[in-house]
Amino acid sequence: MGFQRDRPATRAAPNHVPEWRPPAGTSVDEVRSIPLPSTLCGPCIAVPTGAVVIVVSLEVMQQRVAAKPTQWCTESERMALIDGERAEVLMAALSESLECHGCRLAESAHLGEAAYLLLREIECGGAVVKVLATGEALSSVEIHYVGLCCEPNCGRGDIHVHWHGERAPFLSVNWWVA
Repeated sequence: MGFQRDRPATRAAPNHVPEWRPPAGTSVDEVRSIPLPSTLCGPCIAVPTGAVVIVVSLEVMQQRVAAKPTQWCTESERMALIDGERAEVLMAALSESLECHGCRLAESAHLGEAAYLLLREIECGGAVVKVLATGEALSSVEIHYVGLCCEPNCGRGDIHVHWHGERAPFLSVNWWVA
């Protein structure tokens, strides 16, 4: 496995991937330890994924939907549009009656593109990750960036989020394809 670096628990600017994320389209095998908060203020969304539940702010997701432009001209506007659409998918997956650890429950089977938004919230320290069985909040998680670039038009990359000590990721997304 690659090297590991800890980073401060700061949030990246809205609608942007963290500047410290390795560049897409390159060969990489890097693990980063991400510190996480133990609680969030206000209403929340809980997304069970395997043995953990990812908790994000309902208000932040509502703000992303409200800030979604109808058209875009800049990269920031394009990302706001994508994030707004992903937040809409997450909000559509909310159960009307079910709760998990005091939050509205979103069914992970219906996440689709919203998984990328959950990943960014984790990367930026804006999500709480709890052990599903006990409700214990994890103080940090490991994010594994894996990319293999074999030629200019050949390769792929994935991002896996692990609970420390667990081999199987609880969240995986396709990062890039060439």
